Amino acid sequence: MENRILNIVEQLLGTGKAQGKSGDYLFFCPSCNHYKRKLSINIDKLSPNFGKWACWICQSTHRTKGRSLVSLLRHFNASEQQIVEMRSIVGDVTYIYTKKETVQKNVQLPKEFVSLRNDTSNSIGKRYALAELKRRRLNDYDIQRYNIGYCEHGEFANRIIVPSYDMTGVLNYFVARSYYDGAYLKYKNPEISKNVIAFDMFINWKSDVILVEGVFDAMAVRRNAIPLLGKRMSNALLEKIINIRPPAVYVA
Repeated sequence: MENRILNIVEQLLGTGKAQGKSGDYLFFCPSCNHYKRKLSINIDKLSPNFGKWACWICQSTHRTKGRSLVSLLRHFNASEQQIVEMRSIVGDVTYIYTKKETVQKNVQLPKEFVSLRNDTSNSIGKRYALAELKRRRLNDYDIQRYNIGYCEHGEFANRIIVPSYDMTGVLNYFVARSYYDGAYLKYKNPEISKNVIAFDMFINWKSDVILVEGVFDAMAVRRNAIPLLGKRMSNALLEKIINIRPPAVYVA
């Protein structure tokens, strides 16, 4: 039974790492994209903690915490087939899954966002942001091209903001990265869907496409690179690759 449960969970979250004989497995969390496995899931039906799951990093900010494996699948947008199969394993074979209609929140840059394109101030936030960009070997061209900015105050204070735009030039996501070394959370994701194609505005789909993990990786590649905003490809990106079929897709 545990093997069947683990198979479904790994289809959704990638390979897990067992924690002794407790029935706990650790996974990379798709919500906070922490660089270490911080999402803990118990799959041992004999354990009093069976079905409990939580991300040690973002359980309070992204509600990544639950008491059943079905709620885990729902939270990370599993398919109808996966949820029905999980229900059959844990005992409820009569359950019929009805997919909930999700409402996509409108994406907006933080109201405190200051674009470095036209910032003439000499604020401490600007200086830290520019220093971090320089450390990453990004220049004025990159700042202009990607409309990179920063926030000194608010929910995304002390962070570089990298917007993403769809093929029509409409904002579809943004990444907020701390410009301080040793920050508790290097990245803070906005509470919006990641089912987007990041940097789509810059992609020539008639040429080879390069898939990378983050926005700064894409900027380093410089040519036709799409950040996955984590370790998993979004459904929107997968669908577009299948439909358009670029000459080649490289995974870096």
